[in-house]
Amino acid sequence: MSSSGSMDSSASAPPIDQDEYAPLWNYVTKIIKRGGGSGNTKFKCNICNTEFQGSYFRVRAHLLQIKNQGIRVCPVVKNKTELLVEIRKLDDEAETRKKMAKPKNVPLLPFSSKSSVSVGGIEDVGQFRLEGKMLSDVWWDKIDYILSFTLPMYEMLRFCDTDKPYLHLVYEMWDSMIERVKTAIYRREGKLENEDSTFYYVVHQILEERWTKSSPSLHCLAHSLNPRNYSVLWREENPMRVPPHKDKEISDMRTKCFKKYFPDPQKRRAVNTEYAKFLGCLESFGDSDSKVDRGVMEPIVWWLAHGSSAPMLQSLAVKLLDQPSSSSCCERNWSTYSFIHSMRRNKITPQRCDDLVFVHNNIRLLSRRTPQYRQGETKMWDISGGCQCS
Repeated sequence: MSSSGSMDSSASAPPIDQDEYAPLWNYVTKIIKRGGGSGNTKFKCNICNTEFQGSYFRVRAHLLQIKNQGIRVCPVVKNKTELLVEIRKLDDEAETRKKMAKPKNVPLLPFSSKSSVSVGGIEDVGQFRLEGKMLSDVWWDKIDYILSFTLPMYEMLRFCDTDKPYLHLVYEMWDSMIERVKTAIYRREGKLENEDSTFYYVVHQILEERWTKSSPSLHCLAHSLNPRNYSVLWREENPMRVPPHKDKEISDMRTKCFKKYFPDPQKRRAVNTEYAKFLGCLESFGDSDSKVDRGVMEPIVWWLAHGSSAPMLQSLAVKLLDQPSSSSCCERNWSTYSFIHSMRRNKITPQRCDDLVFVHNNIRLLSRRTPQYRQGETKMWDISGGCQCS
């Protein structure tokens, strides 16, 4: 007898010590069990000798020839009618046992058409019947897909949700986030870079509309005044990067800001000259220390140390690069104030309210100096939880 024949013989006579509701586990060999309960398992089909990973949902799909369930159907069972009939019979018997074992529902008072109670006294509302979804590997694959293209958005929001001066990093993070979202969607849809995706187009439109509401001109100006973006180190990290003065969108936004902040043509011409010297490393900006420090110093520190020859641009850069990237810090302050001065505590004088908010904020700042603030469950408790900003 051939090896395939012996395999068929062993598969057609499964033992009876497996779960009576999942008899098809007898046709596979569990290799690695991940987690408890009915989680994912790495298993090997005893009929076609192929290894897969998944739950009992995929075992059924593989053996019962159910397509489009995230697993290839068994090619051996497909060509053996008697074996397929036997497997279907076992599966049908298990499904019948499941139905017989379910508790019967006894309706309560007819105040709601959805309200019912089981014999065991446990509520069984129709809108919460998610057993099929929770056990479906296809459904969980969709959840993973959703997380894959929303994670970049979440990470950017968490990074920016701080009172630290990160305004100059927002523009570059935005471009990186868009690329990660596009990569996740295109990988799922199996599309090439130059192909169109209807879903990505919709997502991109939503993100673009949100971007236009968040003062992109200030983000572009802050990006333009970041000395690191003109350093050799910054360009070596990614050869595809374009310096701010060569990017049309950034240049247009920078010009718009200059016209607003310097309405006098002579002053605007002077600040444009200072900017040209800054980006071209001319005059005092050509000093070796100034060039090297562009890639290693914090932007505001660099401007204070090397920007004295461009006083107008230096003043603007210091004000802009010291700004937080969101208003969360202000909103937290208002939230603290609302706890102190409320409808029930409205007789507190404004000065006393200010003093209490001041004390609260300083206690919060002092807590940042403790070791618990940098590690463990209380890491950065007051700004962005698990955000890895420093």
